[in-house]
Amino acid sequence: VLGQPKPRNFRARLAARSDRVGEAVVDGVRVGIRSSHEYAGSRLTSPTPVGYMLEVDTRAVGAIELTDVDPVFYLPPEPDVETRTAALLAALSLSVLRDPAESDLGED
Repeated sequence: VLGQPKPRNFRARLAARSDRVGEAVVDGVRVGIRSSHEYAGSRLTSPTPVGYMLEVDTRAVGAIELTDVDPVFYLPPEPDVETRTAALLAALSLSVLRDPAESDLGED
């Protein structure tokens, strides 16, 4: 699921959350990608992603934080080289590819 349909009215848009779920396969390593909408240390949530979690076999192997002017990529030292490389390339792809849910292509 790369995004849900856009809500039609203001109230629905205000309450909506644009969850993102996907995966990237790099040299046979499947990296799960899911959006995060919670701010650390707060009960507030964001309708748009404030970051992304990168997982291999349900184990966190990286994260991207988008709440600052300069996005931050976290990569723990534990994974092997192949997993670290796959997580890094998945994060790089997220940073340069346009979000299809934000596109007006194909809409009337």
